[in-house]
Amino acid sequence: QEEEEEAGDEGKDRGVAGCPKGRAESSREDRPAKRSYTSSSSASSKRKKRRRKALIRIVRQHDGKLPHVTPNDRNYQEVLSQSFGGFHVLPRSSITEEVHRKVKSALETLLQHRLFRRDVVRSSSLEPSKLANVKTAGRKAGAFLYTATQVRRLLVGNWGLTHIYLNLRLFPIPWDREEHTEGGALQEALRCMRVLNRILVERSNSLSRDPKSPCDYNLILMNFYDPTEMQGGIQEPYYGMGEMAISWHADKMVKKGSAIAVYNLTFPESEDLEAKDPGVGHTVREWKVGCKVQWSTDKGLLTPLPNGGTYFMLDGFNDRCSHAVMTGSSPRFSTTHRVGVEGENTLAHLERLQKEATQIIRGAQGASLGKVRSG
Repeated sequence: QEEEEEAGDEGKDRGVAGCPKGRAESSREDRPAKRSYTSSSSASSKRKKRRRKALIRIVRQHDGKLPHVTPNDRNYQEVLSQSFGGFHVLPRSSITEEVHRKVKSALETLLQHRLFRRDVVRSSSLEPSKLANVKTAGRKAGAFLYTATQVRRLLVGNWGLTHIYLNLRLFPIPWDREEHTEGGALQEALRCMRVLNRILVERSNSLSRDPKSPCDYNLILMNFYDPTEMQGGIQEPYYGMGEMAISWHADKMVKKGSAIAVYNLTFPESEDLEAKDPGVGHTVREWKVGCKVQWSTDKGLLTPLPNGGTYFMLDGFNDRCSHAVMTGSSPRFSTTHRVGVEGENTLAHLERLQKEATQIIRGAQGASLGKVRSG
């Protein structure tokens, strides 16, 4: 879900397979909310498993990992332009320090109000050891396993929109209807997040080369990561990029071809360089984002996330590529700004379905009661 989706989801099924020729058939990674557990979804799962096995064979042929590049490599810009068009990282200086200060205060306020919460989600996998960033709740129902996320999440945005990940529907705290907040500091925090959203809309429009790519962000999926609270993290299995906080995925529940912006803030603020601290005796790790072409064995991209920086996935990047987040050593906030899908995924649509279902049930009950009386 940095839309990021829950880490175990990608490691379980999505975007983890290729073919010996370097490219498998395309797959819709931004499929809308409807989830079907019919034979078609079963066939899709089997197809993904075959792709994963094919990629594992290729990884073994490359001494256990596929090649990837970082900004320290001379061909970083070449790989970026050839395979990852639409991916941009802007430094902290792209936003004023006053805005950074207000955003930091707003995120702290939302955290203090305990609005960042762990979710209990349903996974179709019965192998929790393979789920990165997910803590087993120990309950099974049929073929499903219920787990509690270690990442704490919060959704804010336009009233009436919804978001689904791992079979869980989230409803946003509206930033445009103050009667739904407790007032005071909380209202100010939501106003601040909306200001940041407008800034990132402007940055996205200025960076995008596709005028038809929607950048009018209407939802922010916020994440709070505390490495000391995370257990069972797994190493990135294909490129050797490090430990994953969020594994390979493409964001769902967004308009096709739309832009995505992710603001990054470590908490407490820390240095952005990996260095050995002789006084403490441990390595300070950067948070990093990895990129790969979906269903491909092309070179991957691994980019450090500057504190206060923002990375953008524009011009259809989310339809072509997957991304993952590698764990740093400091607690981190991320705010993922997205163009949420509407139509069948709004509160108004759900309310209509509820009314229709109620009428059908009442009609069936009335017909049944009439038969009993006539009998």
